Amino acid sequence: APCFPIPTQTLYSVEYPGRVLDGNRALDTLGGPVALAQVGAVSGESGMVDLRYRPKDLFSRPIQGRFVDTSNILLRVTRRPARTDRMDEEVDSATSSSDWDFEAVGVIRKTCRFRALADFQYLPEKENPYHKLGKAISAVDVDALTKFRLDQVDEKSNVPPPAFSRNYLPLDYRYLPNPLAKRTITREEGKPSKVEFELKPRLKPNRTPQFVVDFGDPIPKGPSEMAVKCIKDVLSSDVEKVRECFQERPIWTRLALEGTIALKNPYDLYRTILPALAYNCQNGPWRDCWIRFGYDPLKEPSSRAYQVVEVRVKGNNHAGPRAKIVLPGAHVFNGRPTVARNVLFQLCDIHEARVRRVIDLPALPRIVCDVSVLPPFPL
Repeated sequence: APCFPIPTQTLYSVEYPGRVLDGNRALDTLGGPVALAQVGAVSGESGMVDLRYRPKDLFSRPIQGRFVDTSNILLRVTRRPARTDRMDEEVDSATSSSDWDFEAVGVIRKTCRFRALADFQYLPEKENPYHKLGKAISAVDVDALTKFRLDQVDEKSNVPPPAFSRNYLPLDYRYLPNPLAKRTITREEGKPSKVEFELKPRLKPNRTPQFVVDFGDPIPKGPSEMAVKCIKDVLSSDVEKVRECFQERPIWTRLALEGTIALKNPYDLYRTILPALAYNCQNGPWRDCWIRFGYDPLKEPSSRAYQVVEVRVKGNNHAGPRAKIVLPGAHVFNGRPTVARNVLFQLCDIHEARVRRVIDLPALPRIVCDVSVLPPFPL
């Protein structure tokens, strides 16, 4: 393949948003070649170019452009018209490659592009006093400035604002129809087509409504009708596994359930199964625990073993990948470092010998549960 030399001359280019008939006038709208070269030499946010289609009008709102780094080559293409001796002979010079000359002029390192929206333009009348005042200030016309009087200005005239809009980028609206609207077209012979829109039923919620209570509030006796209806769509084997767990142990954390049983569809545990079998306590000794419907832990001394203890571990400088599944036995504390930085352990799941000696002391339980079953000292 033939090789062509490329000059080392560095050039700037401008993607002008308009039809250019006069290059000098186009440069004037950009502030002139000197100002354009100075802005092009600056990189970053400060390398902005203002395009004014009316450079001499003070009320002309500019369109902002920005220089970006490019690696383009500027080519000079010259076409030589074919010569013919006969006037009636038709020669298609465009099909002949020898009639075209290509020459590399230089490398375009930066290109000015205009991607911002143009602001609204306000053109005041030429006889407007503010228009004359702006021209006098721009031209430093002392005589016109001294002759200007505020009483000459009509009270009904409006002062043009410096800017109308602050949005320089178009919004990604996409102009899509309402997803809940169903479009139907009815066609009948001899009549124009009829377009109708009908609202679809709303999508089902991703989660079943659940009961969430505070410490000391009355406990719910059973699930809601929506929870009973939604649990029918879940595998019966998964429901029976969770139901057996609540029969053996009335209070569970979500981590303890996920580490004890294996469901075919784990996503149904929190969204459908638990709201139909238990209620959630959001504070107190059983914070973030799921309690079986009808079971009041305040009236059962044995519920002391199910209260939670929060374990917080100081994080490392380098965070590892987040675990996607819960390993079996992750809810049991045996004195080893935990996987997560913040974990809730139930007292019945703590197997560390030194901590168990404090938990199993016979004189610790209270008669009335007001804040916590154990005394307020750290384990």
